[in-house]
Amino acid sequence: MVVVVLFVVANGGYVYKTTCPNPDGSSTTSWTYGIDDILPYIRSTSPPCVSHTATRLLLSVTGVWKLHSGGGGTSASSASSATDASGAAALGAVTKRISQEFATERRETAAVLAKGKSGQLSRTAELAAIVAGLRAASARFVGIRSSLRSSVVTVKSGDQDISSADALLVTWLGYQIASDNAFAASPTQATISAVQKRIGAQLTEVVTKLRAVSVAIQAKYPGVSDWTFLSSS
Repeated sequence: MVVVVLFVVANGGYVYKTTCPNPDGSSTTSWTYGIDDILPYIRSTSPPCVSHTATRLLLSVTGVWKLHSGGGGTSASSASSATDASGAAALGAVTKRISQEFATERRETAAVLAKGKSGQLSRTAELAAIVAGLRAASARFVGIRSSLRSSVVTVKSGDQDISSADALLVTWLGYQIASDNAFAASPTQATISAVQKRIGAQLTEVVTKLRAVSVAIQAKYPGVSDWTFLSSS
């Protein structure tokens, strides 16, 4: 019996379960067997991914040594200060609000285009409705940006990822507002092309950075999980 236990413990140290958070709030899990490892229990995983051996998972399942709910060795509340936790909560509220607004803008625009295509709206009425919707959306984005800029909680957070996300979101909102305003002023394909040429590269860079920092933030603060607006940016 002792031999069997030792065999299971030793081999369990070669089997690893790795979980990595995705920008959309989901996670990707993979299993690997370290057949080339000289010794068990020696592999490490770079954050924000978290890795555990099969032995460690077995100990958690049996109740001998429970894993924390966040998947790592330390929860966000114990790994950060109260200011960081508050900053994360404030950031989560902002990203959720942006995602909701972004989805609303896209949904309303699509509805107007559908009516135009079906003949329910004339071309003039269709453009007028799109322009009105973009102006309203731009105004709401301005409000979100203002609340983010005045958020002492996120700005003063000691967590560099929260501070970075704060600054990147202000920049992203600026590009979104500029795009909406430009098309509302001149709703033509030429305007869309001009805006893409002017800010397309910068916007792509900001979105790439936001996706990266969103993964790091979710690893530490699982509650900040709504970044769905990035998938459509």
